[in-house]
Amino acid sequence: MAIQNKTMSALKLYPDPLELRFESVPVPEITHPDDAIVKVLLAGLCGSDLHAYRGLEPFDTPYTTGHELVGIVVGLGESFRNAPAGRPELYSTLKVGDKVVSPFTSSCGECRIGFTARCDHSLLFGSPRLPGAQAQYIRVPHAGGTLFRIPQDDNILGSEPVARIRTSDASLILLADILPTGYFAALQAIQHSNLAYAFARKTFPVIPSFVNAFVTGGESIKVQESDAKLVFAVVGLGPVGLCALISLVELLGLSGTSNFTIVAVDPNEARRTKAEEILSALGSTPGGVIRVVSLEDAPGVSKELSGGLGCDAVLECSFPHSIMRYYQQKYPEVDDLVMVQVRQIAEMGAYVKLLEYDNIEGMILLSELSRRRIRSIQKLIRVGRNEVVVVLRVDKEKGYIDLSKRRVSPEDITKCEDKFMKSKAVASIMRHVATRTTGAVDEAPKEGEAAPKSETKEEEKEEEEEHDTGLPGGSDEERLEELYEQIVWPLASKYGHTYDAFKLALTSPDVFDGLNISQPVLNSLIATIARRLTPQPIKLRADIELTCFQPTGIDAIKRALTAGEAVSTEAVPVKAKLVAPPFYVLGTNATDKVAGVDILEKAIEAIKVTILEDGGELNVKMKPKAVSESEDLELAAIMAKANQENQEISGDSAEDSALED
Repeated sequence: MAIQNKTMSALKLYPDPLELRFESVPVPEITHPDDAIVKVLLAGLCGSDLHAYRGLEPFDTPYTTGHELVGIVVGLGESFRNAPAGRPELYSTLKVGDKVVSPFTSSCGECRIGFTARCDHSLLFGSPRLPGAQAQYIRVPHAGGTLFRIPQDDNILGSEPVARIRTSDASLILLADILPTGYFAALQAIQHSNLAYAFARKTFPVIPSFVNAFVTGGESIKVQESDAKLVFAVVGLGPVGLCALISLVELLGLSGTSNFTIVAVDPNEARRTKAEEILSALGSTPGGVIRVVSLEDAPGVSKELSGGLGCDAVLECSFPHSIMRYYQQKYPEVDDLVMVQVRQIAEMGAYVKLLEYDNIEGMILLSELSRRRIRSIQKLIRVGRNEVVVVLRVDKEKGYIDLSKRRVSPEDITKCEDKFMKSKAVASIMRHVATRTTGAVDEAPKEGEAAPKSETKEEEKEEEEEHDTGLPGGSDEERLEELYEQIVWPLASKYGHTYDAFKLALTSPDVFDGLNISQPVLNSLIATIARRLTPQPIKLRADIELTCFQPTGIDAIKRALTAGEAVSTEAVPVKAKLVAPPFYVLGTNATDKVAGVDILEKAIEAIKVTILEDGGELNVKMKPKAVSESEDLELAAIMAKANQENQEISGDSAEDSALED
């Protein structure tokens, strides 16, 4: 199954500024005998993909995102033709054309002991080290130990008639990350040594017989059935939590025990309802008790079902959203625009949490959802979606906050989203500084001390290696609150928004003068700001066709191109290059994409005016846009080929002239 094209489309994440670009990149090739090339049918978007995009995980090198995929094998390395005995079975059975699922990391699949998460060859798809699945094709290292083949009829559920259904790619993609994550959590819980007594029916610790003989004098002590009861909790019933819950039920059933209780917890009523529907579809669990409860009811229910002892194991399957305040005041003011996330839809309206104010609760009244008649509330607002709303009333004593969606204009949305993104960027920077400086003594720089320079990568690496968050000085969260008091609130008061102060600090470190912060904190803050906020030049290009058939045509074209280059500014220099007559490219590097596009458009207009005066013509083949490195390489290859052809033609002309002589 040969790949005809040499390039493909891919989604790449760039660090400075943080943005996604849809680009043309080379199709991956086999570089190792264990490799497979897979055509991507469906790629998932994971919550962890968003961590880097939102600035929570710094990186320096652009990369193709995505680590969940379903695809078709289109190329295999030599290992799949001559697999020696003892290697993973897939090296002998996988064929071009097979449908496969890939988990989020590569694995050689040859651990003799069976350890998980210990593979020396493991690489994360969708990272700077390994291009991801948000592309048309992907290279899978150690494919025989990484991929899972899907049967041709897509029947992965068994041989019963009810299971003879075609499984959609949207369902299969759960096998890439969601199901393995939930299954792994369940497996870790029931394999824990503290629970072995319940399965082995022996007192803890469960130890080898020769040690047991020494400890107990050879006496065999049995565990009573009433003491072998296990109580589990699954916290969070999103996709991972549901898979963990189902896996736990299945594994407990396979273990042969029927003496267990599971408390499934989620604050979202819709998720609890879905979990109950799935459990009902699974059928009965003989001897097992499963209760699906709210967050508020969970402590009482678990205490009741465990006889007051609590849970033996807890599977936490929820993202630990940090609760923090982006602004100094605890509550917003009337008429403030705020960003909220919809938590629940009720008869009176929608309950939301204010993302910028410690996730405190507010309500969008039903009458404030829309200016028009509401026929379907679900079309206006959905659980889990972020919305921009305006504050109508605030009762600080009772904690009531009434909000409106219908009074928000498109301009308001843009304004609020911009402020929210700035606040998130500040929070990300401060959280990074807090993590790296927990334990630092808060002493301000001495008077007359030179402003610190940004750390080099080597210094940064050394500091990270030496850093120990166990030092005195409180937890990272406590440290974060301290730094907000010392840095964020004072700068916000002085500059309007701390983000604007941070941007100013790129060229004027004296922004931090007068703040009561230690030298290590100041060093880390300046280095982090430089790494996160320094804009990197963006390559921009426009392709034009320029002709003039007048006697002075060549000179006319030169004058026109010179006129285009003349619109250059110091920040946005324009350069015109010949590809092959009559095609030319106008290129520039600009830190501001909008400004760069604007200058290129002005350059095109200047060229057009000049060439028309001389009786020529200009056609725009590609409007100004940002281009990727691969597009630059393609252009360079075209120019090199054209240059070579010109040289060959010149050589032929010289030979012809010599023959005529």
